[in-house]
Order: sequence, then C-alpha cells, then structure tokens
Amino acid sequence: MTRTWMYKDDSGTEYGPYTREELELYAGQGRISRTGWISEAGEGWRPASELWTGDEPGIDRTTSTDEAPVTPPVDRDEATRINQERAGASFSSFPRIGYILLGIILPLTACGLAGVNNLLVGRNVIGITQLGLSLFGIVLNTVGLITGVTFCIGAPIWLGVLLWSILEAATNPYDGRGRLMK
Repeated sequence: MTRTWMYKDDSGTEYGPYTREELELYAGQGRISRTGWISEAGEGWRPASELWTGDEPGIDRTTSTDEAPVTPPVDRDEATRINQERAGASFSSFPRIGYILLGIILPLTACGLAGVNNLLVGRNVIGITQLGLSLFGIVLNTVGLITGVTFCIGAPIWLGVLLWSILEAATNPYDGRGRLMK
C-alpha cells in the first residue's frame, strides 16, 4: 500500500502521507474532521466529509467530530523527514562537530587562524572575512613583537576575531546553503 493521501485540518496544517485505509481508520477514530480536506498524490484538495460517504470499510459512521486530530497521525520525526524530502531539503554533508572543533581549536592554537570552518561549509564571505582579519592581526602582532609598535592594534583585532569565531562555531547549526549540519 502506497502512502499517497494527505489530510489538511481547518487551520491549514497538513498531515501525512497516509494510505486510504489509514485515513479511514483515523476518520473512524474521530481524528479526521469532517470540515477538513483530503488529497491524493497532489491532485487537489477535496472535502474530508467524502470519507463518511459510500461503503468504505472501517468507518464508524456514528462517530462525528468537527475537531482536528488531537495528535498528528504520523510521528513528528517521520513528518519532518517527509516534508524535507518534498521540499528538496537535505542535511549538510559536513558534520557539525567538525565545524565546532575547527572554529574553536584553530583560532586558539599557535597558528591563530579563524574562518577555516566557515570556508569548509560554504560560508565564504564570513570565512574570508575572519581569515583575512586573523591573518592581519597575526602580521600586526608579529611586527609588534619585533618593533613594539603595532602590537596594541594587532592584539585587539586578533582577540575580537577569536571571540567571533568561537561564538559563531558554538551557535551556528547551518552550512552556506542553509542546510542543517548533522
């Protein structure tokens, strides 16, 4: 049995996909509203009251409710996965833990490079900005250690980029294409 049927309640929330038998079962349980809408394989919406007409098995015609289902008939994770497949959305292939570790460890080490994590996940503008500022800060700090002049400018720049990189790595769950990292 193929799950091709959708149910939309009065508020416009869509549930499904279901088999025809599942829709009939939910109608019999009072989880499908007579004032809702049903659709098969994207053919357009029809009144859900059609479930109560004819001789379909499994429907208790004494049960009548004008309320939407108390809970979605499909669990939330399955519904999220189905909706993402329909929208063509997918998860990023880059693991979030790698993004976090690169965004925290690289700026804290001796090399002090920030932005590499953003470049790897496709957030190029932010990555290039962080990398450029961190390199600029490293150059100013190196010259400042030798001459003692530019250290007061390079240290705050490098520290600001360091904090920016760490905070962003810890709070950003999306890659450059807006996909959620695993």
